[in-house]
Amino acid sequence: MAQPCSNCVEIRTGAEALEMARDLPDILILDVRLLDISGYEVCKRIKQKPEAASIFVLQISASFVNKIDRERALEAGADGYLTHPIDAMVLTVTVGALLRLRRAEIAARMVAAQWQTTFDSLREGVALVDRSSPPRPLNAPGSGYGFQGH
Repeated sequence: MAQPCSNCVEIRTGAEALEMARDLPDILILDVRLLDISGYEVCKRIKQKPEAASIFVLQISASFVNKIDRERALEAGADGYLTHPIDAMVLTVTVGALLRLRRAEIAARMVAAQWQTTFDSLREGVALVDRSSPPRPLNAPGSGYGFQGH
């Protein structure tokens, strides 16, 4: 496959893909048919590691092109699946969409962390209360003025 960008790295094995995942790239374009282990298994292993689970995996295949193969990839954790022949524009817009989703996910995590910091800095406890379950604390209040569960 021709490299679609200047900072893309081509790898040939599942072991190399797993090693690459340690660097936490934004996206891995992963062929299903690799020299050592299947792309399905590589994807599953990546998605099982909490530190790597946020890596977007776009699986591609020239051999595994039916509905069951696509379902298998998505069940293994793939974020997308394309089959050959892959139109360059489809690949480009798919990668672009996944990268936009990545940026949105990062922004949402940052906002959530900011809100959590705000809640945690309150001296009073903040809890979610509804009729069907006990109160659920939403913060870890400072100065010992925490939510007491009453």
